[in-house]
Amino acid sequence: MFLPRIQFLLDCSCREPYAWIKEGLFRQYIPDDSACFYRLYDNHLMVAFFSALQEMLTGHGCIRAYIQDYCMTKPGNITDETGRIEAIEAIEALCEFFAGRGVVGIVPKDTRSCCKRVCMFLRWMVRENSPVDLGIWSDFIAPRSLIIPLDTHVLQEALRLRLVTGKSHPCLLRSD
Repeated sequence: MFLPRIQFLLDCSCREPYAWIKEGLFRQYIPDDSACFYRLYDNHLMVAFFSALQEMLTGHGCIRAYIQDYCMTKPGNITDETGRIEAIEAIEALCEFFAGRGVVGIVPKDTRSCCKRVCMFLRWMVRENSPVDLGIWSDFIAPRSLIIPLDTHVLQEALRLRLVTGKSHPCLLRSD
């Protein structure tokens, strides 16, 4: 079910999703109504998500620049010895941005949840030398700070491998 929706977005955007979102062309293809877009997401949520993303792209140029701007203006941001930010800073930046625009669901409202989608997005953007991960942000986010979200399935495997010893552990596990 997921792949046809991705194909729909790629087809609508003529395989240029950046321009499609930045120029607001998504509004021509996704009505702002309560019809189902994909699983738990309706068209209204997708329009709100793309509208917020459009605002980010218009104001900052790209997601990376928004995160960098957020971290530079935040007092006490966390960086490693090379000046790269910690993944939790990027997670916080994204959660705060979308929550501030009333968009919750795709991106959680704060970092108290597992932030599974955001953590997976960061993995794709940061990790290098992988057939599925892009690694284009490894110079700006410390790869060692990436977080594995402990959903039910991951927690079961972590328990089986004795990485954790009980079900009352925090939702996030460092990947190093």
